[in-house]
Amino acid sequence: MDFEILKNIQNKLAEETAKAQSKYDGFEKEDLLNLEASENETALIRNGRVYKEVDLSKYSITLILGYLFGYTNLVFIPEHNKLYEMLFPGNIKKMHIGTEAHEGTERFVAENFDGFSIEEILESEEGVNGKLDLASYDKDNNILYIIDLKTGKELNKEYLDFQLKSYAYMFCQKHKIKPVKIIGIGLGIKDIYKTTFNLKQAEEKFYDLLDAKEQMIKELEAKKVVAVSNL
Repeated sequence: MDFEILKNIQNKLAEETAKAQSKYDGFEKEDLLNLEASENETALIRNGRVYKEVDLSKYSITLILGYLFGYTNLVFIPEHNKLYEMLFPGNIKKMHIGTEAHEGTERFVAENFDGFSIEEILESEEGVNGKLDLASYDKDNNILYIIDLKTGKELNKEYLDFQLKSYAYMFCQKHKIKPVKIIGIGLGIKDIYKTTFNLKQAEEKFYDLLDAKEQMIKELEAKKVVAVSNL
């Protein structure tokens, strides 16, 4: 893949992130809480945070890795017999900035470059799912490019290693391809993280992700909130 294409996408990502940042800088904490709750009718507002219901029938890669790396706060509430993600105003702001920056950047890619899969949904038989930002498969050279867009200030390379390899494995399973080389790219607003691996390494990391999912389930079962009124 032409490095100039990556730089163009990165520049657009930085532009869209700055635009969204400027928009949400004007939101008060209460505005952010109400915004998130209004988009999910099952959400609860308690003590300056939002509790958003998590669908346990669909374990997303983002959810698992968010929990594994301490980015996501999850609580199980027996009163509702449901799992909730706990979001502070700062979390909500970052999420909305990321969503809008992704949408603008992905439109830019669709309009300006050919050969990209955009926002592709991936699902595995093991009950794990994910939404891949960008992918490009070079059939002539049998090389797969997996790209994830990041709007945070820094790139967590260990997190990206899990994410890019897991996405790559699921993409290969879905499309029934066996690339000789896979290039994973974490595209941040300032930095680009690039890692090269093969399908076997991607498979191994995917099964590490499944192990992390099982560990997450065990830990959540041991951390039960007595009732919503205690939140």
